[in-house]
Amino acid sequence: GLASTYIELGNAHTNLGRYDEALRSINLSIAINVKNNLATAYSSYQAGVVYSLNYEFNRAIESFRSAISENSSNANPDQLLTANCLEGMGITQIQLGNPKEAISNIRRAIDIRSIIVNNNTIIEAQGIKTLSHAYLYINKFDSAMLSIRKAIQIEEKNKVPNLYLFESLFSYGAIQRQKGSLKEANDGYFRAINLLEESVGTKHGKIAEVFTAISEVHLHNGQVDSALYYAQKSVIANSPGFDQTSVFVNPNPENTLNPYVLLKSMILKTACLTQLHLSQRHHETKELELKKFTEADNLLELLTRSFQSKDDLLQISEAAEALYATRVDLENQTAEKFKFIEHSRDIIRRLDLSEKIAKTKAGIPNELLQTEDSLKSKIAELTASVNDSGTKQSNVISQLFQTREKLNALISDLELEYPVYFDRKYRKQVIEIEEVQQRMAKNEVLLEFMEKDSFLYVIAVTHDFTGYKKLNFDHSIRDKVRQFNLLSKDHSASYQQFVDLSNSLYVQIIEPILAGIDKDRFQKLCIVPDGILWRLNFELLARTKAGCKNYKCSDYLLNHFAIHYAYSATNQFENRTKQSATSKPIMAFSYGETDVNDGDVISMNKLRSVNEELPGSRAEIKAISEFMAGDYYFGELASEKQFKDNSSAYQILHLAVHGETDDLNPKNSKLFFYSEGDTLEDGYLH
Repeated sequence: GLASTYIELGNAHTNLGRYDEALRSINLSIAINVKNNLATAYSSYQAGVVYSLNYEFNRAIESFRSAISENSSNANPDQLLTANCLEGMGITQIQLGNPKEAISNIRRAIDIRSIIVNNNTIIEAQGIKTLSHAYLYINKFDSAMLSIRKAIQIEEKNKVPNLYLFESLFSYGAIQRQKGSLKEANDGYFRAINLLEESVGTKHGKIAEVFTAISEVHLHNGQVDSALYYAQKSVIANSPGFDQTSVFVNPNPENTLNPYVLLKSMILKTACLTQLHLSQRHHETKELELKKFTEADNLLELLTRSFQSKDDLLQISEAAEALYATRVDLENQTAEKFKFIEHSRDIIRRLDLSEKIAKTKAGIPNELLQTEDSLKSKIAELTASVNDSGTKQSNVISQLFQTREKLNALISDLELEYPVYFDRKYRKQVIEIEEVQQRMAKNEVLLEFMEKDSFLYVIAVTHDFTGYKKLNFDHSIRDKVRQFNLLSKDHSASYQQFVDLSNSLYVQIIEPILAGIDKDRFQKLCIVPDGILWRLNFELLARTKAGCKNYKCSDYLLNHFAIHYAYSATNQFENRTKQSATSKPIMAFSYGETDVNDGDVISMNKLRSVNEELPGSRAEIKAISEFMAGDYYFGELASEKQFKDNSSAYQILHLAVHGETDDLNPKNSKLFFYSEGDTLEDGYLH
């Protein structure tokens, strides 16, 4: 029926990475099947999958739970659907950093499937592979290895298609690599390559992907020549008609099976040449490195212009960080290092953060936006199909080239006719360190972090000082960050354990870079985190642990600095000017129309639910209004449109509203405004 058609349409959109369109179709199927619990459960499960792919993890979990609830209320519930939902929740909880809940749900899914499918099937093996990923996330390598070996045994016994076994062997290699067993990692990777070559030949994007992993293993082990060799093997496997073994030759990026893997292999070659230059200091090596960097940077820009899905965005952002990290290592001047760290963040700004602003403020016609989106969708569709069996690769690659040419021509027209849109979405914009120094307050410190592999790059800037440090940042420090987060929320935890961790993180992450600064001169601290540091509450880092016996006593950073966070230095400082004399004092928003009385008991679920008013928020802004003149909004007036239209006219913005953080991808974090009555905005401010 019609509901099934919407589900099929949703699946088609999902395969193309068009997740918003997919969700619209799926929600229409749910509306049609509102009286059919089982059909609604299937649709809710599909919505959970799409939300997860779109990195909206909390909504994904809500959808999976809704599917389980709808399914259980059916007279004959589908137990396999319940298992799929539990596994989906497990995968999502891994992303949210909740490994215990993830492992529990995945195990429940495996138990249900073992009863239904009589063991030893592809379905059971898939669940066990997912379990291995959960163990890997928390560095339980032995448990992860036991799980992936069991999955491989099941798949080999049942003679599953080579592609399934290939993925398991690839995972086996990745686990061994994380464990530090590099020889065993290579063994798993080569088994995966040999298996897939039996089915598809030597030219395939997935084979190229494994060769990049092998190259990374050798580079990590200091075997730079071997790393270069396997990076070129990846390039060859990825490029039909290209067989150049010289590591200094790259193919035409338009003639490739997986441009993202090609970019990764090109970045690996750049990193190898960087290491050779740093060890040998040969001028010739630096020139070669610069040439390879430029080629990789050009491909990065090509992919940035044509990205379609959140998966594309994640791959591009990771590639940008890896590529620009090679320049941070190579450059001698702090200003140059700063510039390349900012370049990696500028990629994300152009991919995601400014797109909505560009569309709403640039006056561009909808027809052009639709043409732009259509061309990008076509590129995504062709890229996804180029490795399909039965597809004639040369025809698909030719169509890809022609579609990219059309997109480039359109972008050139946009630059001429709609420069505001082009500037916000396509032009590189990176602030210089000298500009930051000119625009920052004399009592302000900027700390900008960049996390890459086992290192942490840190740059400190004041109005009269710049400094740089490259710090060790291994798994043990990342584990400390995770543990510190848990202790920060657990009031029953040992205070001594809390303060020990707090001070240890301060000593390892903050103290080395602040050592060159007279800290007593500064009262403001702007932090630009990266990676797992987005999860770290810097305010609670203790400069010392001596003489403190309770939480109120510690020498926290917040006792010395007014701390705020920024996505990038460019984002923080490029538009900073002196506050206009005509600016209004304060604009305040409340996510509530009713007041809370003293003594009212409020459940934590209600306090955190975005479907409920935020208790006390109206009283909060009313209290502020008693001693500060300004404009105060609550109920329907506290809308996203109201905020966007007027917020720039105020010196202080006070938002007593719900929020949702995404630790893995902070750009997906959002604030919730009243959307009822707001016909122009969805109520989510990213």
